[in-house]
Amino acid sequence: MTLHILSKTKQDLKVIAEELLRQKLVSHVTIEGQQKEYMYNEKKGIASTHLYRLKGLSKSLLFKKINDCVRKNFAGKFTLLYSEPIIMMDSEQTDDMIKALLKT
Repeated sequence: MTLHILSKTKQDLKVIAEELLRQKLVSHVTIEGQQKEYMYNEKKGIASTHLYRLKGLSKSLLFKKINDCVRKNFAGKFTLLYSEPIIMMDSEQTDDMIKALLKT
């Protein structure tokens, strides 16, 4: 899966990434350096802000552990956390990713 975490600061995402890597909950991480506009519905209408995005590779079976870790240790430091499936991936890279992750 591809993990996505959005935050207002790049530094918060770096700290989250280091913890997830240390615990072997993700194998690779990128942090998009330029803020992206993020729009959402509020009671008063549409609001927007600018956020950074962390993208990490992991196994779907680890999503609950990742979510628990981020919620417990980084409450208030992220705006949105979700994952998307990886449809295709090079077999050697898949093997490397699995070796780098916590056993499930």
